[in-house]
Amino acid sequence: MTSLVKFENHFEGKTTLVFLHNGKHIIINGCQTFSTSNMLSIFNTFKVPELMQNDVREAIKTLDQEVSDDDLKLILSIYPVYLEFIDSQTPDLCMVAVQKDGWALKFVKEQTDELCMAGVQNDGMVLYLIKDQTPEICLAAVQNDGLALQYVKEQTPDLCMAAVQNNGWALQFVKEQTPEICLVAVQNSGWAIQLVKDQTPDLCLAAVQNNGWPLRYVKEQTPEICLAAVKNDGVALEFVKEQTPEICMIAVQNNGWALQFVKEQTPEICLTAVQKDGLSLRFVKDKSMVAQIP
Repeated sequence: MTSLVKFENHFEGKTTLVFLHNGKHIIINGCQTFSTSNMLSIFNTFKVPELMQNDVREAIKTLDQEVSDDDLKLILSIYPVYLEFIDSQTPDLCMVAVQKDGWALKFVKEQTDELCMAGVQNDGMVLYLIKDQTPEICLAAVQNDGLALQYVKEQTPDLCMAAVQNNGWALQFVKEQTPEICLVAVQNSGWAIQLVKDQTPDLCLAAVQNNGWPLRYVKEQTPEICLAAVKNDGVALEFVKEQTPEICMIAVQNNGWALQFVKEQTPEICLTAVQKDGLSLRFVKDKSMVAQIP
């Protein structure tokens, strides 16, 4: 059996046809007329199966007939943006669309808390479209995508904490930073240390323990912070302002290629580097040291 749904796009002056044939669908976009004379062209363009063509012709004759909600739900479960063209929206139809694609909420004529919740659970950034925010909806949004915090109208410590737990970069949208929120942010992503307004040794240490490279954004380095950074990633030695033999040794033990950033090479450091990775031999500055490397 073949049924048909017609969507009118009045802005572009085009029509979209959606055919449902034995549970399968075929979309014909941008067709402005459906006279018998151009049906063959339509069939060829959209590769309509020959067995369906007679059914499609019959379906076109009944364009103005009411389409069942089941048919509409099937279409919306595949192409949720077609909600834009449905005049008689129901909560059930809208729910099918926003559960498939949260951004379909843009086309919902009457938003409800349930629809909004479904939207942000699908994509937290959909919070941007919601007219009447609630704490529950905002929480669901930032738990789905921490960056949705930028669209929260009334921030709370709990919302901010949930946001940075999901994505440390959400710290950039936190209006009132606290040490606790900042700590969770840098533990989630060490790179968030560059977003911290008031850096502390503890925050910087947590950041480089997550990722050594953000050492470059630490304003006041300490030996402990630098050591933790190169333990996480030896190549972070590049950003150590005051190198020590211990820090350099730990760096090349982690990654032989860190040898390229060692300012004062020693046979012991070079030996450790090439033992870790033979290719780091290229970074030995004094080739006379090569003879000392077994």
